[in-house]
Amino acid sequence: MKRQVLNFFSILSLGLLAFSANSQIVVLAEAPEDAVGSFNFTDSFTNQWGGSLESIVIQAPVALYSDGTAADSLACGAALNAADLAGKIAFLYRGTCEFGAKALNAQNAGAVAVVIVNNVAGDPVGMGAGANGASVTIPVVMISNTDGAFLRPFVDSGELEMFIGNKTGYFANDTGFLNRDVAMAKSQVIPLSFAVSSADFNVPLLAWVKNYGNDDQDQVVLNATVSLGGNILYNESSTPANIPADDSLLVVLPVFSLFSYTEGEYTITYTTSSENDDEFAADNSRSFVFWINDEGYYAKSRMNAQTGYPVAGGGIRPSDSANYSWCTFLRSSNAEAEQIHAVSFSTITNNDLDLTGQFVYAEVFKWNDPFDENSTEVTFTDLELVGDAEYNYEFNYQNEFVSAIFAQPIPLINNQKYLVCASIFVNDMFFRVDGGIDYNRTYDAYPAELFFPIISGGEWFAGGFGTDAIPAIITHFSEPNFPIISVDETAANELPVRAYPNPANNFINLPVPAGVTGNLALNVFDINGREVMTERLNNAQGGNSRVDIAGLDNGVYVFRLTEGKKLVSSFRVVVNK
Repeated sequence: MKRQVLNFFSILSLGLLAFSANSQIVVLAEAPEDAVGSFNFTDSFTNQWGGSLESIVIQAPVALYSDGTAADSLACGAALNAADLAGKIAFLYRGTCEFGAKALNAQNAGAVAVVIVNNVAGDPVGMGAGANGASVTIPVVMISNTDGAFLRPFVDSGELEMFIGNKTGYFANDTGFLNRDVAMAKSQVIPLSFAVSSADFNVPLLAWVKNYGNDDQDQVVLNATVSLGGNILYNESSTPANIPADDSLLVVLPVFSLFSYTEGEYTITYTTSSENDDEFAADNSRSFVFWINDEGYYAKSRMNAQTGYPVAGGGIRPSDSANYSWCTFLRSSNAEAEQIHAVSFSTITNNDLDLTGQFVYAEVFKWNDPFDENSTEVTFTDLELVGDAEYNYEFNYQNEFVSAIFAQPIPLINNQKYLVCASIFVNDMFFRVDGGIDYNRTYDAYPAELFFPIISGGEWFAGGFGTDAIPAIITHFSEPNFPIISVDETAANELPVRAYPNPANNFINLPVPAGVTGNLALNVFDINGREVMTERLNNAQGGNSRVDIAGLDNGVYVFRLTEGKKLVSSFRVVVNK
């Protein structure tokens, strides 16, 4: 069928945040007053274990799981306070043992749900079942370490009460929408050459506004704005309408288009309101950013224009096929203005698979099959290969963005359909994903687009893994020039090296930490992960090595110092002559 989705897949730490399901699934603090609010979360049922929040509603006090440790409770052992946990939501922390083991321990102590606090900065992550997850029947959610720190005092005082589950029908007055209910731009990263005018690029703005409450809602209005650099470029509101309880309304606003576009991050903000005070306002507004850039980036996933990095969380792959390809769709009336130079992606592995020695194969196809937006079928029988390249991992670059660069730039044809694909050939290797946006309604706005199809086991799935799992695959229309290797590559046990000067020109000084006792090897890599220089450093007793880098062109490089097989330090150097 049109945009058939590959339903059976495996996920590695794919964080799907609050409001990601079809229903209004939320994690709320209801008491005390100072704690009231909603929290971003991931839930175990996304990874097919634990209780489904679609059908379960938990309202209960929260109690800290006690396992006898002085530090934050990890719930890796039997609860010492089972009587306190019975009938309550168990509050515990990530770390040491599997998520499924923690949740089962809490369930065995009588808890009705589990809140796991992340032990590292950033968003909550996806939770694997482990060996015990199949025995867990209660809901399990994770919140961020920041939210956990905010809630902990209320847990300790015994005052915290929470709501976990589907809030549909829970409030009298409650309208809103999810990410999947509103339309975005058809690509989140667009080269300026593809957005010369309104004829080349525009954004149909629409949303399904839903009444989740028990009462009919009158005077419901949807507003949308588009801004650039703080300047409002578009501001439209719908005609007030009535939405009965447990019903929804499709609201279509005028298309956003400009006579000409400039480079920058454009923010689309949807807001809904009604004549009644909304009792759950957290879902009344959604904002989405697309980036029109003059640096030659094209992607369906998001990128951070300030850092130059794509947005990517955990990884995803089919469960029944080692070999699969994930593609992004490309077509533009101005395609001849560009050539494809490279494809960037990021992978992560499971079961301790080392990326060293693995490779990813990149291909660009002309997709010549006819595509009828009114048809029930999408075919992939007439694919013409126009370019291919490989990226070979010389190091275990987990979570890092690397590039497969084509030997010759690939010219494009106006209005031709292309598929830009990346392929993996081993189990336990995953492409990373942007799981924070959803193209569900964007399909409605662009019926002639096909966003990110997959081929697995010889079968094409036009809908990919679904509308909320977007491949973090970047097509480059110029030589890749964003920092492929992240700054935070150095492991916690590595010793810092303060190279100077940085930026450097013909020489750089490397003060070697005093803790290093053997000779060091220096390996230098360009932003595409290609080794461009090697050198042995013999004065490793806390001294200073002066290294000649006159042979390096201007650019960003990753310097790696190793002592035998041990990585001492990894850091970035800018060469600017």
